[in-house]
Amino acid sequence: MTEGSTLSVILFGSPFLLVGGASVRPLRTRQGYTLFAFLALRSGKAVDREFIAATLWPESDPDHARSGLRRSLTDLREALGEAAGCIVAPTAHTLMLNLPSQAVDVPHFDSLLAGASPDSGRLRKAVDLYGGPLLEGFHEDWVQTERTRREAAVCSALDLLARESRDTGNLPLAIAYLRQGLWIDPSNEAFQRALMLAYYESGNAAAMVRVYLQFRLFLRRSLATVPSTETIDLFRRLRNGESLSAASPGYNREYVVPPNRRH
Repeated sequence: MTEGSTLSVILFGSPFLLVGGASVRPLRTRQGYTLFAFLALRSGKAVDREFIAATLWPESDPDHARSGLRRSLTDLREALGEAAGCIVAPTAHTLMLNLPSQAVDVPHFDSLLAGASPDSGRLRKAVDLYGGPLLEGFHEDWVQTERTRREAAVCSALDLLARESRDTGNLPLAIAYLRQGLWIDPSNEAFQRALMLAYYESGNAAAMVRVYLQFRLFLRRSLATVPSTETIDLFRRLRNGESLSAASPGYNREYVVPPNRRH
């Protein structure tokens, strides 16, 4: 790429590409966007062309899938202009997006969370990068798989940050992290319990009750179910002002459960 053709890629939320700070021209087909996203998620790694074609055109026969890949690749390179050099062919059978990891939000997010126990600074940076569901508006099977993986990762990061904040006495920050987790997955019952506790511990009993009632309404309307026995028991204890111990339901337990797939 030439000077001034720096490429930035946003895949969290509604995806978009910036070349030199300006949006690229609209692509002719949706497949062009999915092709770029597919390569961007694997930035720096060579990907087999047959695998790309079969994944992005799963209902087409191999010849039509390969033809679709060639058309989308041409469209994508034309749209990228001077930045098109970031798409390289390491071999005749592979394609690769050659960009620094920080130029693409998702690989950067993944790198920040890599390792057994990244520090809280890395966790906060990763959480800040999460701007919404991965490739929002795209519903292909491979997208759903990648999206669910990142939802679980960001919820785990928010869990750790909320715990750290609560342990250091910063309940407002813990509440903010928990609310962000529930924005991502409102059905995450462990987060709901943690938020109820955080409001209770901060002296805001009315907010604790509101969290429970809103969650109960959400479950009834969206999933035709009710809170778990553990959540109901915790609410009753908090409402009645009963003392809580480490053995009490919902107290000092893991906040995070894997995000449910949205329908």
